[in-house]
Amino acid sequence: RRFADVCFFSTQHICLTTYASTALGGEIRSWLDDPSTSWFAFFQPALSDPLRAYYLFQLGVALEASLTMARSVAKGRTKDWPMVVHHAATLFVIIFANRLGFLRVGVFVVALHDATDIPIDGISISQALELKNGRVVSAIAGAASWAYLRGWVFARHVIGVIAFETGHIWRAYSVKHEGFVGDLTLIAGYSIF
Repeated sequence: RRFADVCFFSTQHICLTTYASTALGGEIRSWLDDPSTSWFAFFQPALSDPLRAYYLFQLGVALEASLTMARSVAKGRTKDWPMVVHHAATLFVIIFANRLGFLRVGVFVVALHDATDIPIDGISISQALELKNGRVVSAIAGAASWAYLRGWVFARHVIGVIAFETGHIWRAYSVKHEGFVGDLTLIAGYSIF
């Protein structure tokens, strides 16, 4: 059963990452190029159809995973408890980001999360299939993806922007900078989990 779960979530991570990089790639690059207009704008522009579809699919995936894993724990499979917390945190970030008006930040964080989970899934699959070289390659790819995507891209385009490029919001709309940074940092902090 564990192998089937890993393959199922691997397929989701691959599909979601492929969709985010192909259907949303240009849109995501535009957010990163000008964070003041659509990335961290206090009043967010309307969602594109591909962005809305991605958001709703992520919401459904996180809800299904949370409920499925919670059911497993309720039936006595306690080793699934960390995954219940993990998927519930994903669901929380998706909902919280939308409620705060920073859906694009939440989408970016969750997309980075999915991309970096692919090599981690590779480790589990390689372990189940007893592929030593597969585990080594997946571990190296996992370390590299975490270092680059969560360590550099996330730090530069989320934390860095929150810290150094959001003054326009709290000056223009009388939003307290500390609360704004706290809300966004909570969303962004999920990426470490």
